[in-house]
Amino acid sequence: MKRIIFFIFIGFISAYSLSWDVYFSQSVDTTFATTTNARGNVDLRQIVKNIIDSSSLTIDICVYSISSIQIVRSIINAKNRGVMVRIITDQSTISAPEIDSLEASGIRVISQLFGRYTSSSLMHNKFILVDFGDTTREVLVVGSFNFTDIRNADNMIVIRNAHSLMENYYREFNQMWGSTVGIPDSSRSVFERYKSEITPHMFTIDGKIVEQYFLPKDSLAEVLRRVIRGAQKEIYFSVYAFTLTDVRDVMRAMHDSIGVVVKGVIDARSFSLSVGPSMTGWAYVYSDSAYYLLHHKYLLIDPSYPALDPVILTGSPNWSSAADDNNDENFLVIHNPHIANLYLQEFAARFKESGGSLEPVSPELDHILISEVFYDTPGSDAIEEWIEFYNPTSIAVDLSGYTINNRNDFGTHYRFPSGATIPARSFFVVAKDSAGFYNLRYGINADLYANFGTLANTGDCVILKDALGQVVDYVAWEGGGAYGQPSTWGSSSLPYAESGKSIARYSVVMDTDTYRDWISNAIPTPKNFYPVYNENVENVPINFDVYPLPAVNRLTIVYGKYMPVELKIYNIAGQRMSFLPELNGNMGLSIDISYFPVGVYFLVATFPNGAHVFKTVPVIK
Repeated sequence: MKRIIFFIFIGFISAYSLSWDVYFSQSVDTTFATTTNARGNVDLRQIVKNIIDSSSLTIDICVYSISSIQIVRSIINAKNRGVMVRIITDQSTISAPEIDSLEASGIRVISQLFGRYTSSSLMHNKFILVDFGDTTREVLVVGSFNFTDIRNADNMIVIRNAHSLMENYYREFNQMWGSTVGIPDSSRSVFERYKSEITPHMFTIDGKIVEQYFLPKDSLAEVLRRVIRGAQKEIYFSVYAFTLTDVRDVMRAMHDSIGVVVKGVIDARSFSLSVGPSMTGWAYVYSDSAYYLLHHKYLLIDPSYPALDPVILTGSPNWSSAADDNNDENFLVIHNPHIANLYLQEFAARFKESGGSLEPVSPELDHILISEVFYDTPGSDAIEEWIEFYNPTSIAVDLSGYTINNRNDFGTHYRFPSGATIPARSFFVVAKDSAGFYNLRYGINADLYANFGTLANTGDCVILKDALGQVVDYVAWEGGGAYGQPSTWGSSSLPYAESGKSIARYSVVMDTDTYRDWISNAIPTPKNFYPVYNENVENVPINFDVYPLPAVNRLTIVYGKYMPVELKIYNIAGQRMSFLPELNGNMGLSIDISYFPVGVYFLVATFPNGAHVFKTVPVIK
């Protein structure tokens, strides 16, 4: 489960013809593709040219350097057909002849020396806004690509009609430009640390979380550390420069503590000055000299494991203190297994050509799991009980002939009908009754309504068998029973649920076939990867308190000892709701929750010894 910090705002993007297109300038390895082959060996200049040629209202370009004649001509043509063009570039490149051509055509170009406070730091952004405000046509381009003819190893994302996310970039551009019109205003133009943090950081796009940050007001190192701490299997990176030792140390900690595999590629020109040599012995990090520059700046977390919330962090900053503390930069953190897989295909090609070894990961599990059981309901068990199943494999599974068995009824009580199918990496909920399930107010429908027998509130089990009668998965609770129980399951510390709570798996990508896979007293969250826990204060090393409860606009967290504490907040559906800072050496925090809708939320605090505090937080207005 990934960690999220810096609570600012939650924006939901629902745009007309929303799309994400990812491009790479060098080869990709499509043997790692799970759904779509990544687009490699793409001329990124042509992509930029086509987007500029499609503009009809405005073009805002914020890029470190512009030296491609092909792109410059497209910009001038757009200006000549009436498009308002604004350009910000770095001072070191503003005297280039290509910039002279733009200015000779009446296009204003400014640098970080234009504004109220001159800056010696780099204006290192690489983003374009096209037709901002026209929500049926607007385009955002981000990535590592400068507008040059040099064929570096670069990546680019083209996002269409994601207005709220694009508005972040529009606000940032206007701070540096000093106005919202075609003429820049030097009296209002600000760069670097003089900018204000005026943008939200968290969005939900097509049901996936996207985070967005600008430097130096935000912290690259802090976001990198937080995202890396969420890794469960893999940490991969491909970067031009990497000198942030604290980020390296968090990678080492994840490797040493839970065995996360760390692999990376750093450009050969900066490798000797990077942290790469110091990672020998516990990580696989290589230098890449195949291109003029390995110009990427991306991080991949668990890209081979779709159920583990794969993350891609990409944008303009190199992983250095200069970028983090001084430069004008931008980056995205995208929680999306599809996009992560596209970057995995690119990473595999760079890593292997640098001398590393990488193979596609086969699904660890090849069978359907019982993932959550709601047996002690708040109303009538006869109509409110449900069982959730999960398919962790990469193919759909035909459930025809599968059976649900339990101890209370001593045998088979329900057989799945012909044609019942659970898609790849998807949940499937079987509920007793449609009206009973609706009254639980989850806001979703079950996949199947059927009488699967009576589940006892104490001492029972659910056994899933395939069409041949072989046990596929098993769970027992509150005493369980010998009927159908695998020898590995054991009989102590079985999960339990109080009335209105459920039992749920810790993870839907692991199955030890023991009671240790399960948690007790979960908040029921059908069709959600993240179980939400009820309060549990066992083995917590400090006093921990949260108030006021109920909360209105702010929530205060206090504890009486200097100790790192990791915080997460979830809503009733198990969706993460906020960015919270790492409490490392602090003894308290006040959180703005004024944007939270009325409802019940759950605060999860994790301590260094692995202990958790789970607090239910009702929010009223």
